[in-house]
Amino acid sequence: MNYYEIDIDASLKKRKLIYKRKGLFATFMDLLFVASFEVIVTIIFPFIAIAVFINNFDDTESFFLDLLLVIVSLLTATYICLSFFFNNRLQQIKGVSGSKNRTIIKEYFKDLVDWKQVRQDQLIYIFEKGWDWTSLSYGRQITILYDGKDILINCISFTKYRTGSPFSWFFDRKIEKKLKQVFLEKLAKN
Repeated sequence: MNYYEIDIDASLKKRKLIYKRKGLFATFMDLLFVASFEVIVTIIFPFIAIAVFINNFDDTESFFLDLLLVIVSLLTATYICLSFFFNNRLQQIKGVSGSKNRTIIKEYFKDLVDWKQVRQDQLIYIFEKGWDWTSLSYGRQITILYDGKDILINCISFTKYRTGSPFSWFFDRKIEKKLKQVFLEKLAKN
């Protein structure tokens, strides 16, 4: 899981999760292990696909297959880039009051057995769900920041090296949407 400290003030200002700075060596290792895969998928695969397409441009038999390879590699690269840039974005939900918001969030997660609370503060709650055999990620984390009457939520799945997984981006947004829906329903009942 991502145990880096979250800079709450910067996160509230920028409306995305901002982590406190790590050391130079840790940053280099993250870039080496994680970014290397993303560089391969986002730069090298499209480059190879385009090179094969240009090389076989005159060959009518493989034209459509090469074109399909270029399109798929460019779409995959675009998806990974977009999910990488928008993975830490916080979604704002209009609440009523800080205490009422906290009560509703606690009620929601009390019913969910798989999620455990790992951090509770006046401004932040963090819930985590560990890895299970049906998951494609190495865990999932929901971060909830309280900003006056509003709450800001973010769900993120992790890869092996504690960074956000771009492949679970849609499912993470689905969890955020469900949390928002349940929160607004419980808010309307009370």
